[in-house]
Amino acid sequence: VSASQMATSNLNEDIASLARVRNRLAKADDWALPKILGGLLPRLLSRLDQNAVALLSDDRTDDEIQQRSQIQTHLLGILSHAVERIRGCEFMAVPWVEAICPNLVDAQRHATRTMAAALLKVALPRVKDAGILSRTLASLFRVVDSVHALVFSGNATEAYRMDRRSISWLCWDIIAQLYNMSPMHDLDLVDFDASRYKSPEEVVVATPAAVEAISLDGAGVFDLFYDMLLYQCADVQLRFGADQPFNGLSTEGTARIYHRRTQGQQWNENSQAYLKQLKISSFQYAVSPLGSGLFRGSEESTNFKRCLMLIVLMARSNSKVGRLAADYFNEYMGPLRIEKQVDQFASVKVAACDLSMAISLLVLVLGDNLALQILPTHQDKKSLWEDLLGPRPTEESLQRPPLLSTMATRAVEFITGYFSVLDNRSSKGLGVFLDLVVAVQEHHGRSAYGAIHLIYSLFRELQKTPQCYVGMPIPIEDFRAKCFNAAKGVINSSLDPEMVRRAQNVLDGDAQDVDGGTGGAERVRQEMMEQRNIGWRREDINNVLTRHRRSLRSKSQGLEEAIEARKVAYEIIASLPQEVKITNGDNLVSFEMPIMLMLSSHSEGVFMQPYVSKALTTVRGVYIEYVQDHISFKGDVERYNTMPAGLLPALLETICCESAPARLSGLRWVSEFLQQLDPLAAMYLMKFLSRDKDPRVAKAASMAMRGLDIPMPVTRDKIQATFRFIDTNSEAQFEVIDREIAERVSLV
Repeated sequence: VSASQMATSNLNEDIASLARVRNRLAKADDWALPKILGGLLPRLLSRLDQNAVALLSDDRTDDEIQQRSQIQTHLLGILSHAVERIRGCEFMAVPWVEAICPNLVDAQRHATRTMAAALLKVALPRVKDAGILSRTLASLFRVVDSVHALVFSGNATEAYRMDRRSISWLCWDIIAQLYNMSPMHDLDLVDFDASRYKSPEEVVVATPAAVEAISLDGAGVFDLFYDMLLYQCADVQLRFGADQPFNGLSTEGTARIYHRRTQGQQWNENSQAYLKQLKISSFQYAVSPLGSGLFRGSEESTNFKRCLMLIVLMARSNSKVGRLAADYFNEYMGPLRIEKQVDQFASVKVAACDLSMAISLLVLVLGDNLALQILPTHQDKKSLWEDLLGPRPTEESLQRPPLLSTMATRAVEFITGYFSVLDNRSSKGLGVFLDLVVAVQEHHGRSAYGAIHLIYSLFRELQKTPQCYVGMPIPIEDFRAKCFNAAKGVINSSLDPEMVRRAQNVLDGDAQDVDGGTGGAERVRQEMMEQRNIGWRREDINNVLTRHRRSLRSKSQGLEEAIEARKVAYEIIASLPQEVKITNGDNLVSFEMPIMLMLSSHSEGVFMQPYVSKALTTVRGVYIEYVQDHISFKGDVERYNTMPAGLLPALLETICCESAPARLSGLRWVSEFLQQLDPLAAMYLMKFLSRDKDPRVAKAASMAMRGLDIPMPVTRDKIQATFRFIDTNSEAQFEVIDREIAERVSLV
């Protein structure tokens, strides 16, 4: 007999044997089923997985495919019959729950996981032994990690996503039971009453088996708890829509939460209360202190870092989970904060956040889409974030959006307070950290205020001890440039975009080439024509929204964290004169930095003016040095005397603003910089300031004018003022006006 004939005969025997098993099981009484299923289910699940794998082998024949398909049908039929018999007999015992867990852990095919999950779903509500539940949960954690890794690898089908969702809910079912709640298989039919709920009298402790189950990976389990803790059933849906709530949950994460919800239904009051209590129970199970939480271990362990990350992100005062997280944070950090000394206790700053935790938190703050613009350039250091979070997905449905501002701010504040940048200055991952911090500062609203402090803390330490630059993984010039750009970003975010746009238009239009050429004026004129054509002066809803945004921006800039962030930004700029760029990429002189600082000085309070003035002084010194280097004789002065034209509008606004310190700073720019290039304009401005209402400004302007010997200009021809009617729809009319204005300017 050939091998193929032998195989065919064996498969036929299997088909006949399974048919007999199916018939006998159908005839068995309900009271006998627990014992029968205890020995039968593990073997059936094992056969199902082996047969499913064999069906996909490359060397199978058509006859074998047909026979194995029949075997698959019999196996699925027997298991489905068992599920229905268990579901139909409410009091049937389920002693086989632990016996089928290895089948689920070792399953290679979707069909095996689906049937094992279906059996556990109907069996778990009948299990009252906490030990069995805990051991089953440990096995499920292994499955969650393996399926999570497969889904995030990008090679998984929709079937694997469904496995991930169903097994995740089995984990939540067991956690609910451990905390005296019933598993809810249909969240639209929940009858949970929060007023009658009683928490367990004893602390629920995650077993060593569960802790060991996540020791090899744990990224999938961390993701499981993180999704549940992030989800908000009512509020976020109302504000952002149910398809993609902007709360750090990916589309797939939201689908996982919705897995037990009937299609098209909304959460009712009971189901919301159930989910809130499940969230609290999950949080307690994951991170409870005193050695009872799942994510426990030494301070250097991955589990402890994940525990601390969850606590930091959840801690707040307006929710039960948040208050619980704040209490846990104090319990975890208290022993680390206090150092016992002789006869006293002293509070010390503890570096409880290492580089990997800091980077992982920043990745969560930014969201995967923005983070993946940075992380691929640091693939040789991917263990810094993958050890805690797992690989970051490239598929859009798996990517987490940025965190809400409140959570992001807490994360950045934690890093600022507990991460020692100086201790990590020689780490190869410092470049990743700095790139992520700069990205947070650029893209994430209020949390940017904390990000600038992270940059400044390293900058300040390295400024004190320059030898610390030795061993840094990034060039000193790159580090300084990142600090400077971050400071610019903080100041720019505080300015009215309309003011910046107007100043930038003037700057671009009047920018001077180092050889005396001009550029950009035509573009500015075309932009103004477009504004006239679309009726930009109309008072419509857009203008109302603009005023509203300005009002909100004004309020936000008055916050203490915003003021402190700008203070730090001014100090960084004042300390880095070498990073001030005078010319742009087209070799044109740019006044972007002084204009930005002058506009800032208008709105800053008295307390902040010394910091703005210090930054303006640093920038002014750079421009004065540039002018002195490029002007060696009088002919050069004549060539460069039009260079400050781009600065004049902002300078005029500064010397006319309400703030006396800002006017004094403007005077210094006039007397020290403008006077070298355009003495006549400088004289007029100083003359104006000499009559200033503030005696300090007036006295300084009068002293600056002493010794000036500038003759008054003599007009070569009188120009009679006349009224002109301009047709705004005629391009030719504008050309005539432009030409006449140019002639009058040249005459002056």
